[in-house]
Amino acid sequence: MRKKLSIRTIVWLSVVTLFVLAALQSLSALRQLNGIDEQVSVLVSKNYPIAKETQKLKLDVAQVQQWLTDISATRGLDGLDDGFEKAKGYAEAFQQSIETLMRLAPEKREAYARLQQAFENYYATGQQMARTYIDQGPIGGNAFMSRFDEAAEQLAAELDPLLAEVDQASAAAHASVADAMAQSRMMTLLFSVLVMVVLAGIALALVRGVVNPLV
Repeated sequence: MRKKLSIRTIVWLSVVTLFVLAALQSLSALRQLNGIDEQVSVLVSKNYPIAKETQKLKLDVAQVQQWLTDISATRGLDGLDDGFEKAKGYAEAFQQSIETLMRLAPEKREAYARLQQAFENYYATGQQMARTYIDQGPIGGNAFMSRFDEAAEQLAAELDPLLAEVDQASAAAHASVADAMAQSRMMTLLFSVLVMVVLAGIALALVRGVVNPLV
């Protein structure tokens, strides 16, 4: 009777222990997955769109500069007179991206407003420079060039920190997801080891309680 009770106790404790370990593993995995899901959701719904629109700003600025520089060089001759129209399209795209960014990250509205103001000055100065080249030729245009360069520097002073911040935020978000996944794998491995240890202990206890007395 004593042996029967001992075996029953071993089996009962084994079942309870395995159940507790399985429950803990499930809860831990669920918590880790929820954390990863939240971080991925932020990446998809906010970080990626912000990074995309911010990179578009850089492209739009480059295109505005390119088309205004082109028409300054050609002076609109020989049918090469679409520079203003092309630059206008990219300038409008820039403004649309600013509006999108203000919706995505309202906490940075002031920074985007400063950037918007700097771009408007840059765009207006570039148009004036191009018209000066067209009306006065290289002599007048070259004299105006320094004002456009100054406007470009002011724009870069507002845009470059935002680009750097986007890169840092993206890198940090990816690192956070990678860390969470690594922790999840580590916890799964840890619980697996614990289960094996418990199973080994159960086997040892059964051998001592059942097999040894029969030998």
